[in-house]
Amino acid sequence: MVVGLVLLGLAVLPGRARLLALGTSDSRLVIGITRAGLRRTLKTAAEDVDGVESVRVRLRRRMIEVTVVSDAERTGAMLRRAGVAVGDRLNGLGAIYAGEVVVRLRRKGL
Repeated sequence: MVVGLVLLGLAVLPGRARLLALGTSDSRLVIGITRAGLRRTLKTAAEDVDGVESVRVRLRRRMIEVTVVSDAERTGAMLRRAGVAVGDRLNGLGAIYAGEVVVRLRRKGL
């Protein structure tokens, strides 16, 4: 009986959302994307920037952390372009996300 009550309690508690909401032009329609799918599409957007060798994307509660690996000499403009590419992709998807996008640099070989 105790096990049944525990299982019933677990069924009632809300779990972690499996999809992230994406808005559409129709206010009555909301679609979603998986967390892994969003990570992949943001990673692809950042990898398309010149000078970027690899990218790691982490989704946190109120932040999207994009870590760019590069061995380029001048990285300031590249980081700005990577941030703009990720932001544009989020806007293009219509992501309903109230967090910030943080782009970090990691030098290759370190």
